[in-house]
Amino acid sequence: GPGGPMGPGGFGGPMGPMGGPMMAPKGGWQKMSAEEVMSGRKDDPFRPPEPPMEPLQPDMQEITKEVFGDKVDDLMGLIAQAANSRQGLKLVQNVLGGIVPRGGKDLQRILSQDADKIADMIGNDPRMFDMLMHKLGETKAGQQLQALLKKSPEGKELFEEVEGRLEEALSEYNEEVAAYEEEFTQYEEQ
Repeated sequence: GPGGPMGPGGFGGPMGPMGGPMMAPKGGWQKMSAEEVMSGRKDDPFRPPEPPMEPLQPDMQEITKEVFGDKVDDLMGLIAQAANSRQGLKLVQNVLGGIVPRGGKDLQRILSQDADKIADMIGNDPRMFDMLMHKLGETKAGQQLQALLKKSPEGKELFEEVEGRLEEALSEYNEEVAAYEEEFTQYEEQ
């Protein structure tokens, strides 16, 4: 099997086929080039295969902003409509809590009068925007609110467009992942 860690000039290096140290010329010393040090000795039969490089992690904040950034107005308009039913208002209050500091009928009134102002406020404040995206995507209320919004033709269209844009934005990453998985399988089979 492979020997101890490689020291300078292959000292304490790989073991020979019979388990003894491999004989190197001049008692173990051999010339090395900078290129060999930097890129490894290509002819080393004991060099273990390396796993492939991992894909670059996508910047989800940036992608979400790109995909949803100009849709906050439309989204808020839909949310204002949803707030007109008791169940809708309950979901909206849970999703907008911490973003719009009102609840109940107050929230309903603010949304019906100022949905566009709230949209501008959220669109211009990265922290609020991230909070809205988190609550919409990763909470039970957010999931249920999405389902409710998708029941209207405008909501269905909005989410289809956003999901299409997301797929596109993530396509490069997904291609890298597919290639990585393939290379990793080959690596494991070596």
